[in-house]
Amino acid sequence: MTAVFEFTLIFALADAGADPAVHVDGPFEAGCDDATLGVGRPGMLALDFAREGESAAEALASAIRDARRALRGAELVEVAPDLVNLSDIARYLGVTKQNVRKYAAGEARRVKGAFPPPAFSGAPSLWHLYCVTIWFAKHTGLAPKRELIDVAKVAFRENLRIQRRRLAARGDSCFQRGPAQEGSGEGFSMGKILLCGSQSVINILSRNLQEAYPAETAG
Repeated sequence: MTAVFEFTLIFALADAGADPAVHVDGPFEAGCDDATLGVGRPGMLALDFAREGESAAEALASAIRDARRALRGAELVEVAPDLVNLSDIARYLGVTKQNVRKYAAGEARRVKGAFPPPAFSGAPSLWHLYCVTIWFAKHTGLAPKRELIDVAKVAFRENLRIQRRRLAARGDSCFQRGPAQEGSGEGFSMGKILLCGSQSVINILSRNLQEAYPAETAG
């Protein structure tokens, strides 16, 4: 049975100074007619998909394949939704930010499990949406949509693969080329967090996910 999965692919164009508007027609001709294009930042292009598929992984893989065919030489730098703040979490779950803040602070009654630790602590702190949706499904009466959980999972995995490739290509350099779209309000970019130093950073992210959610990350 198929379902519709909503996600965003963010590409850095081969020409960093290029006007992304010149690529508006290409994705549609390549089969991305189920995507809305965002062209707010020079050298970057975002495609917001609502793609049908047997699974989130299948939908994401086909969207990436179609987009790469249209955007020759472009680099996929981020898949969303993944890193989110409390406001984003509230929006995805259909509740208030205050409600989510209570859960994150451990102030919600009759909830025993500790809220997932943030992937980045700061102003604001950021969480992996997949970890958060799994936690809410297990520990609260809220029921995140299965499609949201699945797409957040594959987005998390794809972003880890992207960071591994960038680390392998650039050695011990910082990942400073960020795909965030100013004013988009759609989560936060992996590029806003400077992952520097070694492969151990990526390994820690992968290990933490697998240890916290072994059943969900299997396969």
